[in-house]
Amino acid sequence: MAGRPSPPPVPRPAPATPRTRSAHRRRGRGWRRGRRVRRRASRRRGIWWSHRSAWCHGSVHFNPYGGTAAQLAAALVNVAPDSTADDLVAMLREQRYKPVGTLDAFQARQLTAWARRLEPVFAGTVDRVAHLNALLAETAARPYISTHDDRPPHLHFAPETETTLVRVRAFTAAGLAHVVCEEPDRLGRCGREGCGTVYVDTSRNGRRRYCTTRCANRMQVARHRERRAS
Repeated sequence: MAGRPSPPPVPRPAPATPRTRSAHRRRGRGWRRGRRVRRRASRRRGIWWSHRSAWCHGSVHFNPYGGTAAQLAAALVNVAPDSTADDLVAMLREQRYKPVGTLDAFQARQLTAWARRLEPVFAGTVDRVAHLNALLAETAARPYISTHDDRPPHLHFAPETETTLVRVRAFTAAGLAHVVCEEPDRLGRCGREGCGTVYVDTSRNGRRRYCTTRCANRMQVARHRERRAS
């Protein structure tokens, strides 16, 4: 309409100031894919984990004697009963056990026999406390501070001068004892019939029931076939 004043012009927003990455981000410390990862560590019932490790691969880490030793015990149980000394030494190296040392044929038989005695702890077929107390008494495990291989001071449960057999027995018994005291449900045996592989559950939710996803998938397929058949 003639004579009607025109509306005032809408002000344009000021151009945004370009964001600059901080020196911390440029260095990449604490950042993953544009998101900052908290570097705080927590302790929950004897389990140490960090938000960074949980974000990266979704697993928690037991402390050294609750995790490494128990995982070595699981690997020892899972080796074949007729494993040779070379097979056992290779397994120890794969598990990064140090110092490995050597094993003769007699010690290899003793170590596989020890593995058979560790197996019920994972399977839960015995009183774990009484069974492990007997194993600990047999190994006469005593804590030692070691600095071998230029590593920081850490605990061993047998002197470095002892044989590999003696050290591994003390190491595995002490590690399983720690897990049984803190998180006994983290020890288990594969739920697939006919498998029998034992494991230490290091998942965040602690609900692992199978040794591998392959066994879990097989069980899912078997249950699906049973439902269809019924």
